[in-house]
Amino acid sequence: MFRPAPPRGGRWHIDANGTGCPRARPSVSVLHHDYRSDLALDLAAEQCLRSGLPFSRITLESDSRARLYLNLSGLPVGSTMPFPIKGDYSLHSYHRCVLTRDKLAGRIGLVAAEWAMVESLLTDMFTFSVFALSKEEHAGQRIVRQAMGALDSLNARLDIVEAIIRPRIDATLFEEYVKQIQPELRRRAGERNRVVHSEWHVCDRWPDDLIAFAPGQDPMRYTLKCFDDIAERIYQARVMLNNYWHRVQRSLHGEPPPPPGYPPPPP
Repeated sequence: MFRPAPPRGGRWHIDANGTGCPRARPSVSVLHHDYRSDLALDLAAEQCLRSGLPFSRITLESDSRARLYLNLSGLPVGSTMPFPIKGDYSLHSYHRCVLTRDKLAGRIGLVAAEWAMVESLLTDMFTFSVFALSKEEHAGQRIVRQAMGALDSLNARLDIVEAIIRPRIDATLFEEYVKQIQPELRRRAGERNRVVHSEWHVCDRWPDDLIAFAPGQDPMRYTLKCFDDIAERIYQARVMLNNYWHRVQRSLHGEPPPPPGYPPPPP
């Protein structure tokens, strides 16, 4: 599993409520490392953001250190992240090279398709919120979908949804959107973007994998399980959003919260 590298000579430490060895066991839930400079911490935090890893930071005022907590409990046990590659290797990129890894090529499409369904659900939620309890919902849906489709930025879409639902739902539901739904969708969008927009290479050293290359960054090796886990995390985000959306609908209609286990997971 990818983790931002601590400073030279340092290492990750298991937090008091973490278990296992960070190098060998996926069961570890929280790791931390202390940084002497805010710049070093900011660089590590940026790596976490790029990799979709949940983290938090805290300043230790007693000795002016800054601590980065890497929270792995947000990932399913055994979930796989891409691997930075080191050592001697030679990357190759040529026309249709991705098709030499046909199973992985299909998984790139799977990740894109799973995310498209998340975006469609976001649009449905926005449309319903705008036209709730209105006879114009069906007529307005096409216009709203075109408007949402014209927005290239997920942040812009999330901000628009936030602005629309804020005056229409209770504070508890709104806080859940801001503190849980939005951060989770941003993490999954980052993973989707890296898959869809990466420059893909192949390497003889790893004949079953694909290598994502970006200038100024370590090449990242993606296995079949990496892609499958990314697609599954996106699907689980859609389950979360679907559950939330049904509760928003019931709230807008003045209905009580749904019973446990409802709604069922989306197909």
